[in-house]
Amino acid sequence: MMPSMLLLLLACSAAVHSPLDAVIDAPEAFVAAGQRPALARPEGIGDAPEREDSTEAAEALDDALVPNDWMFTTTEVIEVSLTMSWDDIRALDADPTTPRPADITIDGETREDVGVNIKGRLGSRRTFGGKPGLKIDMNEFVPGQTLRGITILNLNNMVQDGSKVHELAAYAVYNAVGSPAPRVGYVHVTVNGVDYGLYSNVEAYNEAFLRRHYDDPSGNLYDGDYSMPTWGSYTMIDFWPGLDHLFQQDAGEDVALADVYAVTAAVTASYGTDQFEETVDPLIDWDQFRHFWAADAWIGQYDGYVYNRNNYRVYFDPADGKARFSPWDPDWAFYSGTPITSPYGLLAAGCKADPACFAAVLDALSDVCDIVDTLPLQEQIDAAAALINPYLATDPRVGSDMGTIQYYQAQTRDWVVSRCATMGSL
Repeated sequence: MMPSMLLLLLACSAAVHSPLDAVIDAPEAFVAAGQRPALARPEGIGDAPEREDSTEAAEALDDALVPNDWMFTTTEVIEVSLTMSWDDIRALDADPTTPRPADITIDGETREDVGVNIKGRLGSRRTFGGKPGLKIDMNEFVPGQTLRGITILNLNNMVQDGSKVHELAAYAVYNAVGSPAPRVGYVHVTVNGVDYGLYSNVEAYNEAFLRRHYDDPSGNLYDGDYSMPTWGSYTMIDFWPGLDHLFQQDAGEDVALADVYAVTAAVTASYGTDQFEETVDPLIDWDQFRHFWAADAWIGQYDGYVYNRNNYRVYFDPADGKARFSPWDPDWAFYSGTPITSPYGLLAAGCKADPACFAAVLDALSDVCDIVDTLPLQEQIDAAAALINPYLATDPRVGSDMGTIQYYQAQTRDWVVSRCATMGSL
């Protein structure tokens, strides 16, 4: 249970961030609810992905639904070998986001001409001279190609995760509290025979993911990671004029962001009032959102939607038309206690200003503590550490010594044990 001191401290209001913080240079963006600003959408941002409505595409999706649990386990590190030309490697170093062809062998099975690009942005992007994060798309150049249920691999270099287990533990919490989150495994990567060491393999947000979590996977899925049209210049994305047009659609039907704009209209009409929850309720699953918020707070995810308007996905479920939130990239979690009462995402900040809405958040925080108490998180962390530490000890590109890695693993275990007791001071 959550300590009573926590509820008392959380009930004390902290400053609520204003949306003006994000668009202070563009006051013309503040328009009446339901009206859209005349903003040009950057090329490629917010566009629905191209889709082939063909038998081949349908068969590819069916292949992708083959059970792929074997890639997401803490009982085995999967061997992944990439072969690609040095010219393509140099091209990726210069232009990380344009896919280049490679052959891939996973657990002894090979596919040719897969697409490879370097993933990660501010903080985690590395070149092949170091330890690049890699996104591998089986059907980038060969439509319909899969490998035992896998179409996309997100191989994270974990350079911002001192423990190498943060993603595994964080996503377990999100899934347990009703915020659909990716599965995680580990792989050992070589490129042209060169050892690139241990990577986490994080399940992709795609149609196959939606089928696992929703009865109707045909809804619209949007990417809420920050927009960075040029290196170093970025904008956080949220449901507000001037920010909402930057959502990028990952799955579903192209509706020109009409579902996103409807949420923005409700937010702008009621932000800062005690009618906020009621006004937005037809468009947001508030119970799911508040537990998502509570999970952000519990794991200390200060780089997620609630506290930084970053690293999230939004799915509009056709079952009721409401938006539901999922997390992304929690490698910075478990480091420091997030100020629970100082949300930055506009849905959370608006809820904070609505007494009834925020009271329900406090209940959700208590729920999360109860739920986490039932999870075998320490056992999962121990199992993962026992599996990956021998690989990390010989990883030529890990960038950290084993003493430091084991220190952060122990810190994560301690967090699991003590988090609910310490949340009251935040």
